[in-house]
Amino acid sequence: MMIKNSTQFRLFSLPALALLLLFSSCEKDESTETPPTTPPIPSMSIEIENVVPFGTGNNFTTLKFDTFYVNTAADTFSVSMFKYFLSNIRLIKADGAEQKIPNTYFLVDHAKPASKMLDLFDVPEGNYTGIRFTIGIDSIDHTIENKTLLELADNNGMYWPTPWFEYIHLKLEGNVKPNDSLYVIHIAGHQGLNSNYKHVTIPFSNNGGGSYDELKIVQGKKPTLHLYTNLMEIFLDQNNNPINITVTPSVTSTGPEATILANGYSNMIIYSHLHNE
Repeated sequence: MMIKNSTQFRLFSLPALALLLLFSSCEKDESTETPPTTPPIPSMSIEIENVVPFGTGNNFTTLKFDTFYVNTAADTFSVSMFKYFLSNIRLIKADGAEQKIPNTYFLVDHAKPASKMLDLFDVPEGNYTGIRFTIGIDSIDHTIENKTLLELADNNGMYWPTPWFEYIHLKLEGNVKPNDSLYVIHIAGHQGLNSNYKHVTIPFSNNGGGSYDELKIVQGKKPTLHLYTNLMEIFLDQNNNPINITVTPSVTSTGPEATILANGYSNMIIYSHLHNE
């Protein structure tokens, strides 16, 4: 009888044990599952609009590919490619103190609308009345190994490899009349007289600095700064003399022609407005 009872116990206990292990395994799997990660929330955004002027005053219209425009040199030209780097962003307070925002390297590509919305993270709370950044990639970043930046540039045709090892600050291509001939502007250079990256400071003011708008970084809010990039400024030298595309339709190396055009694009980005929502 004792043997019979023992056998019955084993027969009933084995399925129960298997069931118990199954539930235990399920509970363990559920408890060790990795919770979904929440993407970081930007502190603010910068919206870039590439524009050309029209009419009189400060009136602008959005740049359109394959549409013909007339610059101050009376060239009639179109645009089929326009992209440029913005890097090393700093926000400026009313007292002139600058707050550097780390890891800010953006490629603005007119063919890619998403590239014209720049998200900034980990911006300290406070009120800011201006912004400072670099158009292009400066000499320091040319000497630092930055795989993310190099990959961004290389994947978008904005890097000259050996023997130059140069980031391309800006590319502009299109056609110019009367023959619809191609013009190509690729500007690089980071040393000496060929330092064609440009440090730019832009106050948040539309009245020449008489008063300033304040960009307010507050927890739970995401303000947006709107900037215009006026393409036509590229065709004005540092003395505001017009640059004729037909005279120099191809600029694809460092040198005097590239530097003259770089002096033009140092003035191409201007303040439009901001929202503190």
